[in-house]
Amino acid sequence: MTAQNIKDGGHFEGILMVRGKGTGFVTLPGGNEDIVIPREALGVALDGDTVEIKKTGKAEGRETAKVVRVILRARELFVGTIVLEKGLPYLKCDNRRIHVRFKLSDISPHAVGQKAVVKLAEWKEGEEPNAVVEELIGKAGDHETEMQAIIRAGGFALDFIKPVADEAKHIYETQKELFEEAARDPKRRDIKNVTTFTIDPADAKDFDDAISVRPLENGLTEIGIHIADVSYYVKNGGAIDDEAKDRGTSIYLVDRVIPMLPEILSNDLCSLRPDEDRLAFSAIFSISDSGEVKDRWFGQTLIHSDKRFSYEEAQEVLDAGAGPLFDELSRTMTLGR
Repeated sequence: MTAQNIKDGGHFEGILMVRGKGTGFVTLPGGNEDIVIPREALGVALDGDTVEIKKTGKAEGRETAKVVRVILRARELFVGTIVLEKGLPYLKCDNRRIHVRFKLSDISPHAVGQKAVVKLAEWKEGEEPNAVVEELIGKAGDHETEMQAIIRAGGFALDFIKPVADEAKHIYETQKELFEEAARDPKRRDIKNVTTFTIDPADAKDFDDAISVRPLENGLTEIGIHIADVSYYVKNGGAIDDEAKDRGTSIYLVDRVIPMLPEILSNDLCSLRPDEDRLAFSAIFSISDSGEVKDRWFGQTLIHSDKRFSYEEAQEVLDAGAGPLFDELSRTMTLGR
């Protein structure tokens, strides 16, 4: 976001970026370089805060400024490790762009070395920021503690709030009626008899895209690209839709996934699992042997995945051009299901 001129006298509003050892930067409108805010001129502002700044001059050929006030905090909660400095407890933030440590009070000596979530309580210019502990996560360095710290620092939530869970449960319980209603739509093309398969990591739990292929009588080959029709189940403005907008995406950590949608949708109804009929949005092309697209169609479909391939299995088919997997796929393409 580029800073906006908000008043006379060289005052601007913008998003503060803190880098290195605590130097701040704000992008100015029309400027070739960001304006520099020295650490001592940051006041009580932190990385990501919306701030009002005032130009103060130049240093080493760069325009400089100081923070006049914090307009909006980017965050209230911070995650880090509780440490002792000169006998006093502080929180050392995991986020290296937070250039200060938070002074803590009413902390048990046993909390030192623990990961914690703290809330900024009071911070007067020229003094240390004070914070209160909201939650002790666990011993720093332990695997589960570090995973939970990443989740909390990112503002992610493993569980879904009750309205979202209730809506997902209702969809799941009425899935048969919903599917039958969708199948009756004359605009939805039924291609369940076309050879279809998914290719995903071996440990994948949700399969949100698939490929179909079949030879046509005119010598062309039909290729279909399918994605799960989530929007048929998740209605605009509903609790699940609002939650999905807030989450934005599924989050993939080293050993777990924080899903954007409740798992009974992402891993079940909206997962293109093998041997099950599913709703999809599709792009279907007819191509020549040289790869020239002769015809195309886009729309909603009914599909049925014949096979779930891992990446390794799909590569085996491509490399060998033979073997049980290749024979199975070829037989289905030639004879149909």
